[in-house]
Amino acid sequence: MKKIYFLLSLFLFGAINSSRAQVNILYTPDSINMECFTGTALFDFVVNAEAPLYSPSDVPVIFIDFGDGNSITYNYTDFALTYPYINYNTLYAYTAPGIYDVTYIITMPDMATDTVINYSSNSVFPCELVSGTVYHDVNSNCILEVADNPLEQLVIANDAITGNFLAAEWTDVNGYYELAVPAGSAVELTLSPMYSSSIYVCPATGVITTTGPSSGNDFALNSTGFDLIPSASGGFFQP
Repeated sequence: MKKIYFLLSLFLFGAINSSRAQVNILYTPDSINMECFTGTALFDFVVNAEAPLYSPSDVPVIFIDFGDGNSITYNYTDFALTYPYINYNTLYAYTAPGIYDVTYIITMPDMATDTVINYSSNSVFPCELVSGTVYHDVNSNCILEVADNPLEQLVIANDAITGNFLAAEWTDVNGYYELAVPAGSAVELTLSPMYSSSIYVCPATGVITTTGPSSGNDFALNSTGFDLIPSASGGFFQP
């Protein structure tokens, strides 16, 4: 799921402000939010605004048009708790692939409003599955056999043409992974570095390029010992 945040500067990046009254939606434009369609595609919407010239007892009305013919209207009764800010979030599931414009309107009791339109902000695309297994190839023959052991790894899928990140998933106890990626896209699969002494057996480059749906995208690794790569972080502390 993705979040749409609103923090000032309504004139930026395709957002249109149709009213600058006594309530202001605070907005920061975000990149296009993308979700894979598997029957539904769930998005998280977060609306932040300010209305300092009103009473905490007032009830702002929040309207969100999701761009697919559906909308929601919500009476914000928590204004007394968050005054002078309006903080509201909701989940919504699209039920069909598409690219959706989303409209947000906040109306105060005196009918003062502020409106933001985010063009093409939510993209829902058909998806397909790519899968495989990551394992310790004991005899380096690129064949998953009984003597081979599954490995815990984070498998990363990037668009093979643009390099954009698409998905990531940890392998299960059997070394198996399954990723949902955009249908018809060329996908580049890699592993996140975890073992300091491991080497790729198949593929030797450590990169698999495929298109969905596809299975058997296996990573065979070998090593004298699978030691985790150490990492540490810290900072300077002065009492």
